[in-house]
Amino acid sequence: MNFSVPSCDGFSVTVKKGVPFITDNRIPVPHGFSTRHGGVSRDDFESFNLAYSDLRYDSLSNVQKNYDILLDAFDVTRANAVRTNQLHTHTTLAADNSHGGTGFTKPDFEQGVDGLITNTPGLLLSIRMADCLPILLYDTKNRAVGAVHSGWKGTIDCIAPRATDKMCALYGTQKKDLLVSFGPSVAPCCYQVGEEFRENFILRHGKELSCAFEEKKDGIYADMRFINRYLLVKSGVPEENIAIYTPCTCCNPSSFFSYRRQKEQRGTMSAVIKLI
Repeated sequence: MNFSVPSCDGFSVTVKKGVPFITDNRIPVPHGFSTRHGGVSRDDFESFNLAYSDLRYDSLSNVQKNYDILLDAFDVTRANAVRTNQLHTHTTLAADNSHGGTGFTKPDFEQGVDGLITNTPGLLLSIRMADCLPILLYDTKNRAVGAVHSGWKGTIDCIAPRATDKMCALYGTQKKDLLVSFGPSVAPCCYQVGEEFRENFILRHGKELSCAFEEKKDGIYADMRFINRYLLVKSGVPEENIAIYTPCTCCNPSSFFSYRRQKEQRGTMSAVIKLI
């Protein structure tokens, strides 16, 4: 099959049971960032829409079928997968077998959970995105993984560094052994923000972040990948351990859903990872 997915050094397009996923060449365990290819949804949601949260435009049966396709691609059942309840928090939950099925066969987490970590083999962690930055974490020494949804609110509150800190505390992870993968997200070319947004980030995290913002004729544009990388490096993750998928979700309508481009009437993609 020929899928339209932009290439990026260090990443590959891996087709699992007919479905393409963007994968990080360094990470040896099953993982992937989905695209809009491989599902059953139609029109603006064509075709691999994974959003349960808004069913005004796509049907529940389509989304459920798309999740069945996703889980089958990674050889897990709904009982062995966990979905975040994303409310743009900085909360990361340590998942184990007792959380299996959450968001699938069990209700969503009652509180906002935007990140998941685990050292439980066979448990698939799943987050969602449509411009926000998806981050996958892999501990090369202590057999632990993580998946983080980092929107601007999670970013300013350091959700990614907090997730790595939690892996260190619970699993003995050392940050020098951690591989970090930034998946498809909106690039600075399309992420326009206001002056207050810029001021808040610089006030919270220092003038070093000034270079993450570019002033153009029509406004200010932010580089959320740069900011997340800066915060992770500041927390102790080696910069060379962070890989960034650079194509923009907003600029590539044939490959990705995008809130900036499509607003509410659009699908949602997923990032997943599991230990074996």
